[in-house]
Amino acid sequence: MTDLERGELAWKRKVCIKPENEPATVNGKAITSLVLNCFSGDDISICYYKSYPGYSAILGLIFGVLGLKEIKPSGQGGRGLAIAGNTCSVIGLIISVIFIIFLVIGIVTFMQMDHSPPM
Repeated sequence: MTDLERGELAWKRKVCIKPENEPATVNGKAITSLVLNCFSGDDISICYYKSYPGYSAILGLIFGVLGLKEIKPSGQGGRGLAIAGNTCSVIGLIISVIFIIFLVIGIVTFMQMDHSPPM
């Protein structure tokens, strides 16, 4: 066996060939990250008065980062799900911050208005 064949065989064993009976697994934290971000749009409209807006985006970002860290050494699938979850988390957080800024500006503007009755 030549060095080229030996290197090719080692590469196939290491990277390409999986046993036939082993199912491909997807990282659960990557899935959780994406699912949590499906609800992050609801934070702005529905749950604003109940809790901090963007809580599911923050949790989604945490789960996405943890999922990405686990996927690399374990060889699990779901890298794309974790990246999509992180992207949606960042977008959701940016929208939440912009909404909070506009809310504060609106409150401050309203408080500075003259509320005395006309004479």
